[in-house]
Amino acid sequence: MSFINSKSSLFDTNNNSLSIKELRAGLISGRWTSVDLVEMYLARINQFSRYNAMIFVKDRQLLLSEAASLDKERIELLCSEATAQQIPKLHGIPVVIKDNICTSDMPTTAGALALKDAESGFDAEIV
Repeated sequence: MSFINSKSSLFDTNNNSLSIKELRAGLISGRWTSVDLVEMYLARINQFSRYNAMIFVKDRQLLLSEAASLDKERIELLCSEATAQQIPKLHGIPVVIKDNICTSDMPTTAGALALKDAESGFDAEIV
């Protein structure tokens, strides 16, 4: 399995995505940024939009702003006395939250279009 050597594609030639461990290593080494990951995953979500797998995706600019903030924070941590092991494992890695888990800033639809505007107003403990 050989990975495409490009920031624009973090999928191997068989279209398999990288593991969290591989994504984290790329962030720590500077091979890519959280902004790169958000851009790539948004493009991936768009590529498969015809399947209606995502009822809600946060605003693109908000996601990119959050990612840029995490990139800055990670650089500051790495430039300080912190080691890579002290940076949280999922720091800067985009995640999808299933829509039956309550989040304060996104609809909790349980996969039902009838609930597309339902908001819980709080984050579940696992978020």
